[in-house]
Amino acid sequence: MKLLFNKTKEKIRILLNQFLPNGDFWNAKRDNSTNLYKLINALSAEYKRVKDLLYSIVNNRYVDDTELLLEQWEKDLNLPDECLPLADTISERQKNILLKYTAKGVQTKADFLALANKLGFSITITSLSTFAYPPYAVPFIPNSSPENKFVAIIEGLNLNEASELPPYDVPFTPFGVNTQGLALQCILNKLKPANVLFIYI
Repeated sequence: MKLLFNKTKEKIRILLNQFLPNGDFWNAKRDNSTNLYKLINALSAEYKRVKDLLYSIVNNRYVDDTELLLEQWEKDLNLPDECLPLADTISERQKNILLKYTAKGVQTKADFLALANKLGFSITITSLSTFAYPPYAVPFIPNSSPENKFVAIIEGLNLNEASELPPYDVPFTPFGVNTQGLALQCILNKLKPANVLFIYI
């Protein structure tokens, strides 16, 4: 979303002229053969350059739109990292920044689900203590231990499904690798509480 729009150099020159008095002595400000006109014209060019830079920064403040500040965002968020390698396109880099930034506030189950949704995954997180009641899911995981309340089953990452259709990249992986799913798995493992185990199925 663009918040500010630039004025042309000519409009800036007219604006600067308005700060000067009117009268016979100041008519030179409108005469392009005079030194005063040339001075104001040069000032308007520099003023526009500074305004262009300012507007560019303001209009690039949102990650969804930014290209100018991508490297700064990545530097501040320590990207790329082990979960989110350097992406090939601007849109993928923006998505990685949003994902990493959003991950900073993840605490609850709802936060984990919302984070997965940002990558396009609709996952479920189920406590192991309630997961294996009949009808049993496959694979079957016994749930008799009281410690199972610290184990969560995560479904929906589809780690073994290819994320791209043919033609395939080389080297070819026969069963496909869902790279976004692996990235999300890595992030979830880093964010989960230390006493909780995530099992992905």
